[in-house]
Amino acid sequence: EIVKMGGIKVVLTLMKRHTESEEIQHDSSEVLYHIIEGRKKYVSQITDFGGFSIILGAMKKYPSVAAIQENACFLFSQGIHPIPDVESAYEGMIQRVLEALRNHPDDKELQEEALGLLL
Repeated sequence: EIVKMGGIKVVLTLMKRHTESEEIQHDSSEVLYHIIEGRKKYVSQITDFGGFSIILGAMKKYPSVAAIQENACFLFSQGIHPIPDVESAYEGMIQRVLEALRNHPDDKELQEEALGLLL
């Protein structure tokens, strides 16, 4: 399994190194989505490797890419949080989520993920 082979750290490292690549940001967020889907036990690994700020950075860099926005909202809704756990980081996340809602009003799946996160 990808997680046992260190896949979470590898994927987050790719995202961190290749911020200028929309494709890497998209594909990496998709991989993380599939790792976490139905397996919340891996949330702590993503959090421990700095996933919150890396994923938030992808949202900020690619606001027009609905899939990145949706994947990020899902990942955050699963409990990925900043380290240290500070309120200002959550404010940044909420700002990105509201921007995603505004930028993609016709994307039902993104809207559902984003609204679910704001509940």
